[in-house]
Parts: sequence; C-alpha cells; structure tokens
Amino acid sequence: MVLATSMLVPSNAYALSKSDFSDFPNDWSTPALTNAVENGLLVGANGKINGSSFITRAEISAIINRAFGAKKTTSISNYNDVPSNAWYHNDMAKAVHMGTFVGSGGYLNPEDQITREEVFSVIARAFLLDSTDTSQLSKFNDGSNVSDWAKSSVAALVEKGYINGYNGNINPKSNITRA
Repeated sequence: MVLATSMLVPSNAYALSKSDFSDFPNDWSTPALTNAVENGLLVGANGKINGSSFITRAEISAIINRAFGAKKTTSISNYNDVPSNAWYHNDMAKAVHMGTFVGSGGYLNPEDQITREEVFSVIARAFLLDSTDTSQLSKFNDGSNVSDWAKSSVAALVEKGYINGYNGNINPKSNITRA
C-alpha cells in the first residue's frame, strides 16, 4: 500500500528513483511506488524495494512520519517490545507522539505485519479523521469484519473517498505488501 495524495509533503532527503532498485516491479504498483520512492516515503534496503514483501508496523510508522514530517518524539519506555537500539525506535517514538500508533497492553508490535484495518486506522489518525456513522461499512461485503476498535477510522476514510474497496471488499484483516 502506498500513500498517494497531494496533501503529503515528505520532509526528508531520501529521495531516490526506481532505477536505484534491482527488483522494482513493472505492474499495477509501479506508478505509486515510483512516486513514493521519488518523494522519499519508501527507501528500500540493500538496493531492493521489496514490493511484494509484507510491510510491518514499524515500516508504516516510518512512512507516515516521513509523509507528515514528524520530528517530535515521546518516551516509549512503557512499551515492552521496542528496544532502544532497534532501527525503528525513533520512528515508533515519533508515531506515538503523533498519535498514529497507540499500542495495546504495553506493546506496539513493531515487527508484526500490519493489517489493512490497522493501516486505515493509522492514516485516519494522521489526518485526524473519525466518524460516528459506521453504516458506510455495510456497503462492503466484508464490512462487518472490521474490528470494533477500527470501525470509526475505516468509516471516516470511506466517507472521505480514501477507501473504495475491490470487488466489493475491503479485506480488513489482510496484511498488505509494500506495493
């Protein structure tokens, strides 16, 4: 999943091009991945973009932080699964400060693959969107599968036209790839 909106303005100097990656896909995801790379949202690793790999919660936190220019951090010492020497520690601290990640039971689960409903919730929090009318979800075959904690965020994104679904579904429990 790639964020592609004119409201996002990355604030970093990571900008690369698709030619910097040996595995850059040539499919439906090419235009969005190209924009994400050129705008510094995705940086890849070891010369690969890994478009078909599932994305983690830590990676999404880094992308959202870059997209919104997050700079401020907060202490995340109360989370049991974010080692201070992990590459994502600072990004998770920014995401918690920004309110895009809240965790549960003392865990942020940064290395877990992220589900679509989790990403939808992160995006809704980033844009400060929320909805009390969750009836929007009923237009999808699987709208009732959205977790209670995610319903208001997903509904808000549907209302604003950010989520259109595919073949009548939004697949809220599915993990997403970097593409």
